[in-house]
Amino acid sequence: TCDRYLINYLLYLLTSLSLYIASMKKVNIEVEGPLLLLMIFGLIGLSLILVKTDSTLIKHVVWFLILLILSCLTKRFATLDKDVFEDLMVKLMVIIVVCIALAISFQQYITVSMGLALLGGLIFVIIFRLLDHFYFKKYSSLISQITIFLFSGFIIYDTKEVMEYAKKCKTMTKVDYLDNVSNMFMNVLNIFSSLVNLAED
Repeated sequence: TCDRYLINYLLYLLTSLSLYIASMKKVNIEVEGPLLLLMIFGLIGLSLILVKTDSTLIKHVVWFLILLILSCLTKRFATLDKDVFEDLMVKLMVIIVVCIALAISFQQYITVSMGLALLGGLIFVIIFRLLDHFYFKKYSSLISQITIFLFSGFIIYDTKEVMEYAKKCKTMTKVDYLDNVSNMFMNVLNIFSSLVNLAED
């Protein structure tokens, strides 16, 4: 439905975050070796299905499986000290609120060119992270800081996209929440992961 699209979008996002956190606390699987590779390839395959399928039911089942796999891959977050976790959550919320405020205030400056620049930045960060992991082994904090900045940009860009989608929703033949929700969820998760990395360095 297009009625109250933005509210429904936020509810979808909050539900996804709740499922992810609940799964992370409940799952006790040791993710290493072949299982780690299986989960990574599974994540890639499920992401492709999520993008390609037109079935609402399949999309929701696939999204739940993606959340489950992500919760297994990041279950170390559940072992964080309570005070550290709360401090990181406050920082995360501040970043999100600031990004949304910027997206609402400066919509005219958020263009396709910005999206392409962010995509280029993402490719750079991935390559930089791989090089640091295998060769340099000393730029982890810097990469985490760049990642936070980059995905803050993605939050701004995706917020503008959601607002545009809400405006033209009624002209569409089919309404899809999960495409927008999955993008924002990954933005939030990447920022939080980078905040954790900075706290642990």
